[in-house]
Amino acid sequence: MITTLKLIIISGEIACGKSQLAKDLRDATGFPVVKTSDLILQQKPRTKKERTALQRAGNKLDNETGFAWIADAVGRLRRKPEYDLPIILDGVRKQGQIEALQKSFGHRHLKHVHLRADFQVRKERFVSRERDTDRGVDFDRISRNTSEKGVSKLEHVADIVVDTDRFTGNGVFSHVYSRLNLVSRSSDQLVDVLIGGQLGSEGKGNIADYLSPEYGILMRVGGPNAGHKIYEDPPYTHRSLPCGCRRNEKAKILIGPGAVVNPQGLLKEIRECEISPDRLTIDENVAIISQEDIDWEEQFLKKGIGSTAQGVGAAASRRIRNRFRDEKVCKLAKNLGEICPDLLPYVGPTYKHLEKAYAEGHKILLEGTQGTGLSLYHGEYPSVTSRDTTVSGCLAEAGIGPRRVRKIVLVCRTYPIRVGGNSGGMDKETTWEVIAERSGNDLQQLRSSEVGSVSGNPRRVCEFDWSLLRKACHLNSPTDIALTFVDHIDIKNANAARFEQLTKETINFIEAVESVSGVPCSLIANKFDFKCVIDRRRW
Repeated sequence: MITTLKLIIISGEIACGKSQLAKDLRDATGFPVVKTSDLILQQKPRTKKERTALQRAGNKLDNETGFAWIADAVGRLRRKPEYDLPIILDGVRKQGQIEALQKSFGHRHLKHVHLRADFQVRKERFVSRERDTDRGVDFDRISRNTSEKGVSKLEHVADIVVDTDRFTGNGVFSHVYSRLNLVSRSSDQLVDVLIGGQLGSEGKGNIADYLSPEYGILMRVGGPNAGHKIYEDPPYTHRSLPCGCRRNEKAKILIGPGAVVNPQGLLKEIRECEISPDRLTIDENVAIISQEDIDWEEQFLKKGIGSTAQGVGAAASRRIRNRFRDEKVCKLAKNLGEICPDLLPYVGPTYKHLEKAYAEGHKILLEGTQGTGLSLYHGEYPSVTSRDTTVSGCLAEAGIGPRRVRKIVLVCRTYPIRVGGNSGGMDKETTWEVIAERSGNDLQQLRSSEVGSVSGNPRRVCEFDWSLLRKACHLNSPTDIALTFVDHIDIKNANAARFEQLTKETINFIEAVESVSGVPCSLIANKFDFKCVIDRRRW
């Protein structure tokens, strides 16, 4: 976290919420919390752990040191490696103590937060809580203590003042966290998005896997009807987890709230990839596919539109239709305890991890699924999928605002494909025999590799669709094109290590793509291999 702060001071009368705020700030930032009561006990170890005794000992230290005892103790702590981060100081009670801290650490490196609340609200909180230091203590009596009565005056010298009785939930924390400038501003562009530019199976998995080591967070949306294959021995197909989670073992992994998952399939993938709960967070609002959803798609969609029948669309539909039908309401990830308890430790709010990543300056790779031409809104209905597959739809499913986006990489292949069967129209459909003859590729090898990652059905193929490229660029506003399968233009490209080693026909094709799209082909995949990308990026 990038900050010039050395110290966050929290003041306030009894039961204003100081300790809760300190805990919330610690949990969000990792900053250590130091309680003034602990500092008293360190310097006056014979003091009873009781509020009145602690107040008397604190007053005595003020008189002995001219209010400098807290500043001196914090200064000693900061020389220890574990206190190198900003310190959250819980329970400063006098202006003289604050002035001593300001003198030691400088005004610009210190922020003072003062909490206040109505007397009756504080009394109710005090009576309801259980603390050793407050056992048997009368709230009205201690509130009349001279030191305690003076605490309210600190609001006049505080940088931030919060009425805690006017907030609900963790609203106090959210307000203070933002006011301390610990939240990254919305103009910080840390998110790169990978989007399919055609009809799916553009090779997004291999590109995502290649880019993954550059990111602190890998995030995926969509559902298990999209399989993203990466090069390993043997190749591995991700159905719900983002590609790169095996290559970049340090990255945090997120499944966004708009995603749809099959719990047993996801659990299998998690175990195969050896992902622990501290690495993966499945958003609590992710929709859960039921067997009923799969059965319905098998019966009505598989033959009709060539659906992979994974239950994704049916679950999404049920999530909308059955909001008021308790018996058939779509279950969400937060309900996994009753469906698949083994996944429950992975469930949590993904927005908190995104917010933390923004604040700490970590880059995020958002991996979209399927292709722009399959978008529910922008594809050729009814031969479409059940969601919006454009960059806007993916950002909405992930819970990421558009101003966060740095780069949009549109993945396109030299010969677009479509799921086999009655899956919809294609412009100038051709055959693998024609492509094999043109490119010099082995026909049987082409046929064996060009099958659906999920369905396993032979893929249909067509000539490059320039109109679809223009539309995809219009809908996604890409900053870069990732062009895949250039070995399908000419098998000689598979041996190219640099751009100039590609065949002239291929270079001409790439230049045409750049001319039509208006953006550079900065990533070029020339084969399905661990080292398969010619990287021309300048970012």
